[in-house]
Amino acid sequence: MSHDLTLQDLTFIYRLRSTPVGGLLSLDDNIQLHKIVASVIAVFAILHTIFHYLDFVAYRALLGLSIQGQAFGNLAGTIENCRRICANPSFVGVTGHLLWLLMIIMFITALEFVRSRRCCGRGGYDVFWLFHHLYIPVLLIMLIHSPRFWMYV
Repeated sequence: MSHDLTLQDLTFIYRLRSTPVGGLLSLDDNIQLHKIVASVIAVFAILHTIFHYLDFVAYRALLGLSIQGQAFGNLAGTIENCRRICANPSFVGVTGHLLWLLMIIMFITALEFVRSRRCCGRGGYDVFWLFHHLYIPVLLIMLIHSPRFWMYV
């Protein structure tokens, strides 16, 4: 199975190589670059979630909305309360939490100590490879979670 970079990706990496950032990143070592990208995704996912929960706390104090109702796309709250703060009640909270679960599984199985050991009668690398293919449902769920996500793929 080949994972070739597109011409646009190669052009971006070529241009990035000629900047000061190029000296800091291992752009020619695809595994190291993959780990850096995964770390950046993890950091921004954590920040994204923290700021959502800070909003939930503020809206609870301001409008009396439950944190659980807001966190799960207002499915547990009332639609009327949701319409006060969001124009379109949706499954954003449910898909966001599902994305968290899938990404945590991907991150944990990508750790060196998991990849180098046998787990459940299978090789550690096999477990990593199997769960790393969760990127496909992650991308699909991201499209449901944020309709504008397609612009960033």
